[in-house]
Amino acid sequence: GVSLNGGVAWDVTGVPAGVQNLLGWMQNEFESVAFNKGKSNTGTPLKITVKVTSADPVMGLNTVESYTIAGSSSAYTITAPTVFGARHGLATISQLITYSKTKGTYR
Repeated sequence: GVSLNGGVAWDVTGVPAGVQNLLGWMQNEFESVAFNKGKSNTGTPLKITVKVTSADPVMGLNTVESYTIAGSSSAYTITAPTVFGARHGLATISQLITYSKTKGTYR
């Protein structure tokens, strides 16, 4: 696996302006869960590209929360119809990242 101690390199150009603030909050939550911010931040960054089609920041009974993830161990693309689907994609990626205490690296 690739050492991911470089933090996260985000590409959110595919996210409508109406939900970028909400996604920003989700990005911070992802980084605090997936990467302990007190650890070293040198090495290869994990690249995450997020693409969302809806600019609706409100969740309702009919909100679609589906998502797809494509990628590899150091770069993922989340595609979702809503920011809420993208949030589920971030949760899935955070579950794929592990920390090696013996090596002091994320993978």
